[in-house]
This record gives sequence, structure tokens and C-alpha cells, in this order.
Amino acid sequence: MNESSCDELGETYHAPPDHVTRKFRKMRAFRASAILCDVQLVAIDDSTTIGPAEGDPANKVTEGFSLNNDTDNSHSGRDFTIQDSPRKYVAPAHKLVLASCSDYFAAMFGRAQHLEANQYRVEIGGVESAVLSLVVDYMYSGFIEIKEENVEKILSTANLLQLPDLVQACCNFLIERLNPLNCCGIRAFADSQCCSKLYKISENFIIDNFLHVVKTQEFLLLPFEQILSLLRSEELNITHEESVFKAMMNWVRHDVAKRGVHISQLMGSIKLSQLSPQFIGENVEMEPLLNQDPECQKLIMEALIYNLLPSRKVLGQNPKKMIARKGTIGTVYAIGGMDISRNSTGVEIYDYRKNEWTKYPTRQNCPPISESNPSNLSTSFNMATSLHASSTQIMPPAFLSSNKRLQFGAVYSAGKIYLIGGRDGLKTLSSVECYDMRTSGFRDAEYDYTNEVSTRVRSDRPNEMATNESCAGMITPRHGLGVATLGGLIYAVGGHDGWSYLNTVERYDPQAKTWSFVAQMNLARSTVSVVALDNKLYAIGGRDGNNCLRSCERYDLHRDKWCHLASMAEPRGSAGTATVAGHIYVAGGHKSSHKSLNATFYRSVERYDPQTDTWTTVNRMKVARDAVGLCSLGQDRILAVGGYDGFEYLKSVEIYDPYVNQWTEVAPLKSERAGTCLVCLPPEQQTNCLYRIQGENANILDHGNNIRNNNNKASKEEEDIINSQTFTVGSLSLITELMDRIP
Repeated sequence: MNESSCDELGETYHAPPDHVTRKFRKMRAFRASAILCDVQLVAIDDSTTIGPAEGDPANKVTEGFSLNNDTDNSHSGRDFTIQDSPRKYVAPAHKLVLASCSDYFAAMFGRAQHLEANQYRVEIGGVESAVLSLVVDYMYSGFIEIKEENVEKILSTANLLQLPDLVQACCNFLIERLNPLNCCGIRAFADSQCCSKLYKISENFIIDNFLHVVKTQEFLLLPFEQILSLLRSEELNITHEESVFKAMMNWVRHDVAKRGVHISQLMGSIKLSQLSPQFIGENVEMEPLLNQDPECQKLIMEALIYNLLPSRKVLGQNPKKMIARKGTIGTVYAIGGMDISRNSTGVEIYDYRKNEWTKYPTRQNCPPISESNPSNLSTSFNMATSLHASSTQIMPPAFLSSNKRLQFGAVYSAGKIYLIGGRDGLKTLSSVECYDMRTSGFRDAEYDYTNEVSTRVRSDRPNEMATNESCAGMITPRHGLGVATLGGLIYAVGGHDGWSYLNTVERYDPQAKTWSFVAQMNLARSTVSVVALDNKLYAIGGRDGNNCLRSCERYDLHRDKWCHLASMAEPRGSAGTATVAGHIYVAGGHKSSHKSLNATFYRSVERYDPQTDTWTTVNRMKVARDAVGLCSLGQDRILAVGGYDGFEYLKSVEIYDPYVNQWTEVAPLKSERAGTCLVCLPPEQQTNCLYRIQGENANILDHGNNIRNNNNKASKEEEDIINSQTFTVGSLSLITELMDRIP
């Protein structure tokens, strides 16, 4: 920008770009020489402490930090000390400058009725002298150095003086340094300062890194109300409910005398029905604290009945304490399908806890295995984010790599995903692809603090990618087939071989890697819905070449025989099917052919009860969905993905709650698709990134957020969490979620 410019009349406007900067620099010089200063701000150093009371986890944020009390006093020439008791620190200033930067001072000096407006010396209570000096300098210069030693006190002072930009800068500083050892303290401090954004991010960090936070001293010091709120959260990032129970008991044992009285309330927050009967027998029932409480014994008995007698699970009720937490559900893979161009649509992954879909990376858009991107690194120490920002994605398995597959089947069994049959646009396939999801991923990441570079460390295994194993092809080519696992074996049911509709059924033994025929169905069925429940295999609906079917059959593994069951209310082809709470749900699908003028696409959903051999119509989906992908989310929810409504391919997604008989829309797919195959991987197979802070010059953060050099020996607990354990910052928008594979 030029200092001068002309308009069309030839008039000149003078606008130097650094005008404000130069004038404020001059005001700083005036203040340094006490010229035209019309107020003295007085801070009194005494034993008064800012922030939470002693023992509150908020004190842990900067515990052990010390302020250099002569900061800015020896060299400024403007702030001075009055040598009396308690010691008073005086900062000369200009009311106009203070009022222009701070609403606090604007209100104080801007109204004549305020006593301070006419005073030369104004005392600022609750502010330490060194911090007041830094903040006043900031109002003149726009610069302040925020460090671990002073961030808590600067934030408190900025809050008091109503300096929102400085408050946000301090919050960002703390956010960047969140780790499992200090997150509880930072959350408590944020609460005391009414910093809602910092509080929310700290809360999310605790939830996202729960398994590591519970190993820290801060967790054991949390008050009862916060522990209860945390244990009740449905969003805890856990893989098994057992870890929540153990964390609860560790907290109680830390001070049994005071905390034992809360044991029944805390037990009510544990999803006891999600604990295995073996764990309940070995760990819960044997706990003396629980044996002494009648209410706890009642809860334990309810959980055992729920686990051992599935028929007691009553639909129509909403037993919230019985429903699994989202983190224990696992990850859903939506594999393949068809879009408007009739192409295979790749793979997307659904995180139920975060309610978000991620496109599965391909070999084409992943960088080489050793590549890193140092340009994304922060120049400041940021243990939580630097590794995420710099690390690149691992080469993933190329699903659907060998063939374009449409109308195929997919199942998950023993850590592997199998893609079975289908058609490639020209012919029907008998081939099978198998991906071992346990053999991918890097072991960890190393961070070089000297050069600020993150590099990846290769796994000890020779193969860094999910293995595409060779599998024997089926005996008969099939598309439109249904697949399911039963007793560790994989069944391929019905379908079409390119010439005729099939009633044959094949079974694959993963150990022998062979296919063999079993008993044929009573009817030929293509686009059939297949599901396993209670050691039985069900074939539901489909097409027989002329019409869509409403009939159903059940396969008895021990008798090697199919028998007829009660028929559905509607004939359905290409419907989705899933099991929840001992019932089978069939959703969507179509009647007749897509080419028929009277084709019908269904929103309706039916439920089958194996105990009574009856079908019941339940609440409809929000939109019609032919070729919908359907799968169970744990034992309590159903996910319906994509489909075709008669007009367009869908990217919308719904979740069904059988206890309230209601469908709810959730995050949509990244791209529309119909006929996708859904596979739910258990939590231990989820694709989370693991990192480890290493290096000779690495720093360790202690409970108080101090940065210490490795020369100071860290405690074993700290080494376990920082050097060996891993954590993620899922709550920060700055973090790029990586799709690395872990063993």
C-alpha cells in the first residue's frame, strides 16, 4: 500500500501503513519516561493465590512453576517498587491507552461516577506484579511471551482485565500442550476461568484418551462429581467396558474411607451387561467393597441375567445402562457398491463414536512409506500435534484391486475381510479376495526435537500392508449371493451364475482353504438376504427369476437341512438384514424389477422373532432404500447405509434404535452408493494411529505441565505414559486423522 493516492479530482490522501504502530511505539517511549502518564497501576505481592484452592487438580496445570519476580523491573525504568510491607509494584500508564485495549479499564476510567476515574493511583487486586507488568507492556506493544511458567497467571489476569485476544492466545497455548498427565488440571483451570472452549477441548481430550488418563495421578484426585460424569459418558474412547470398571475401582481404592460411600452410584454408571460373565465372576463378584453393598449386588445380578438369558432383553424399553458405549462397537467398512456411473465406489469407514465417514486411502493417494512432511510442523514444542501433522499415511490394502466387483458378498472372520464372488461387468466371478487386517501399520513414530522432523519406524513384520492372501475360488461363480459366517466357516448362499438362479450353497473352511457344497435351499434365490443367528443360517427373500420372494428358510448346521419359515409381509429383493437382541431385521429392498413400470422401493422394515416364528412390522426408514447396506452396531443398534430410492443413488445414512423403535439420520457417506457391503471390525482391529515420543533430546511433561529434560529422571508412571503409551488429540480440528494400521 502506498502512503499517498489520488482520486479522480486530483486530491491526495495520505495514509501511511505503519501509522498506528509508530504512534504506539511513541506512547511506549512516553511511558518509559513517565511522560504524560495519568495513572499508576498498583499490584500488591502477598501470599494470595490466584485460581482454585489447594488440592484442586487445576493447581497441577503449572505446579512447580516459579515466576522471576524481577522480570521487567530491572531494565524497564518505568515500573518500580515501593519498599514497604506488603511490597507494592507500581506501573505508570496512560488511561487512554488502557481504556482502548481493555473493556475493564474503559468501564473504570470512562465514567466519572467511578471512584477510580479520578484517582491517580489505582490498585489492581488479585494480580501479581510481574504478570501485571507483562500485560501492561502487551497493551502498548501487542507482544507478550507466553511460557509454561506464566501462562496460568497471564490467562487469569487477561480474564480479569477483559483482554479476549490474550485469553485466546493463552488457551491455544494450553491446548497445544494437552497430554494425559495434565488434561484434568487444565480442564479444572478452564472451568475456574470460565474458558468454555478450553474446557470443552480438555473434556474431549480426556474422553478421547481415557485409557491413558486413568493411569495418572490427576485422575485419582478428581472429585466424585467429575468422576461420575466421566464414567457416565457414552463417548469414552474404550475398546471394552472392563477398563471403565477397573478405572472406577482404582479411584475408589485411592481413598476408600471417603469414597466407598459412593460405590453404588458409581456402579450404576458402569455398563455391567457389557462385561463378560467370566470377568464378572473373577473381578466384580470377588470385590469386597461390592459384596458389602446390597444395591451393587442387585446390579451384578441384573447383568448376569442379561448375559446368560438373552430372552430377558425386552424390546420396547430403553435400558440405557445395558446399551454398549459407542467406542466398544468397532469400525464399519462400507466396501464397494454402485453409483450412477455403475462403477465400484471404493471403501469408506464409519466411526460410530465420532459420527463421521472417512474415505479409505488408496495406493495412488498415499505417499511412499518413508516420506514425511516437515513443512507442516509447528515451530513450537507441541507434543500432541507435531507428530500427527508431520506423519504420512501408510500404504493401505487395495480393496477390489484384482477385479471390479459388483453384487458381491463380504464378511469379517478371525481378523480377515473376505470379498466373495460378484460380477465385473462382463462375467460372474468365483474368485475370493482375503485381507488380513492384523498385519498392517507402523509400530510407532519417532520425533527428532533437534531438527523438528518426524519419521516412521518400520514394523518388525516383513509386510507393512494388509495382506491380500490367496484364497480358493468358489466352486460356482455367483453374483447377487448372500454370505455369512457360522461356526468359524463362511457360507455363500444362492445368487446367479450368469445363466440361472441358484439354490446351491457352498461353505468355505479358512483352515483347509477349501470350498464344499452343503444342502441346497428349497428355492432358488438371487439378491437374497442372509444372516446367522443362534447357530442357525437364515435365507430371506430374494428373487427366483420371475418374482421377488417373501418366503424364508433356515439352515440347521447339525442336520445339514433347510426348512421353511413364516413368510414376510412383503416380497423383497436386495433387502438389507441384521440381527439385534435375538431378532432379525429386514429393511428396504424392492418388489419386481427396476425395469418394470410398477417397481416398488421399500422404506418398510420387518422384524423376525425366532422363538415364535413370526414377523412384525416396525417403524419405517426415513427414505426408501433398495440395495441398502445393513449391519448391526453392537447388540443394540442397526446401521442403514446408502441404497437407491427409485430416482437417485443415496449417500444418506440412518441408525435404528430398537428399544424406542426409531430411525435417526447420522453423518452421510462421502459419495453415494447402492449395494455396498458393510463389515464391522471389532475395536481391537480399529485403524487408530499409535505414536511414541522418543529421542535423546526429548522432553517429558509432568503432572503440572512442566517441561523437564531427560536429565531429570522421570517417574516410572510418567515414562509408561509418555515414552511407551500413546494418545490422540481427536478433539482438535488441527489434527489430520490418519488411516494407519496397527497390529
